[in-house]
Amino acid sequence: MENNEKRSKLQFLHFFYDFSIGYFKKIESLPLATAWNRIRLDNKSLWPRWKKEEVTNIHTAQTLFAKHNSPDSASFSCYFENDFPESIRQNKSLSPVLYYLGNIALFSGTSVCVVGSRNPSAFGIATTRNAVKSIVELSQATIVSGFARGIDIEAHKQALRSGGRTIAIIGSGLSNLYPREHLNYVTKFSGDRFLLSSPFPSHCPPLPKNFPRRNRLLTHLSVGTACVEGGPKSGSLITGKHSLDLGKTTCVFIQDYRSDFGRGCIELIRLGAEPVTDMEDMLEKLAFPLGGQLGLFPHSRKAIPSTRKATPPEKYEEFSIEEYAKKKCIAIPQAICEIQEQIESNTISRVPGRQTLFIKNSS
Repeated sequence: MENNEKRSKLQFLHFFYDFSIGYFKKIESLPLATAWNRIRLDNKSLWPRWKKEEVTNIHTAQTLFAKHNSPDSASFSCYFENDFPESIRQNKSLSPVLYYLGNIALFSGTSVCVVGSRNPSAFGIATTRNAVKSIVELSQATIVSGFARGIDIEAHKQALRSGGRTIAIIGSGLSNLYPREHLNYVTKFSGDRFLLSSPFPSHCPPLPKNFPRRNRLLTHLSVGTACVEGGPKSGSLITGKHSLDLGKTTCVFIQDYRSDFGRGCIELIRLGAEPVTDMEDMLEKLAFPLGGQLGLFPHSRKAIPSTRKATPPEKYEEFSIEEYAKKKCIAIPQAICEIQEQIESNTISRVPGRQTLFIKNSS
């Protein structure tokens, strides 16, 4: 089947039904009418815009498609096309279509995800600005975030202020942009350094269930994630967990464990995120996924020497945060603080790629 025919089929079917790359691969060789009936028989979910009685057959659906699919709407890329992100193409459970406005070539570059609270503190905003500025200037990586209020939009703005590039993935269709007050940023950010994208058709509203899917895309697009602030049930915590599940470097800025932000921070650290205290600490953690030690980047402005061991010593005692807390008879938050202090003093180091720690043998 020619790609143009496959592209048209996918666009039409995805306009009405929610399905994954893996599912479309099963029906892509079927004639359009047969594929339509197969989707209905398989009880795939209709997007919220449509009711079953509106799309009883393919002919009524084609009429609706012609009426509501404006030729001036956003562009789209299909999973079998060259400009589709490879990291998403490889996961059959993700969306087979990405709708977009802006420079789709940004998908092909190296990206870092920066996320955080919708209601950040002054510390969170300042940290986001410094973190994004440092990442852009030292590695020229593209900043990926969710276009939400607070930390996300600040990350996008700072990336552009620093002369970098940014990708925004949203949890609604591009014609139903959420939050609405960010519509003016689409105009302000226009140019070859900005990309706005969504896995949802233009008519799709910003439903709560959309945002975890949006968060998965953020982490698949990025080599690592920096979480600035986020409570125990926040979207940034979900994004951090996705990043850890993918085995990617995930940094979280240390917060007071008595606050909501601190509790979210502690949860990520317990799951294996790297606690960081400043920009140099964060950049050191991100150096490997970004392609090497800082100072060796082609656009590096300064070198930041590493104080962490790349591999454990020949003899070491391995233990978890929980085991440390139990041995010391202290609470988990206090244990995390103590361990972080000892990491900073080079007494304890993390086992690379592991959620445990090792202590250097003094003998």
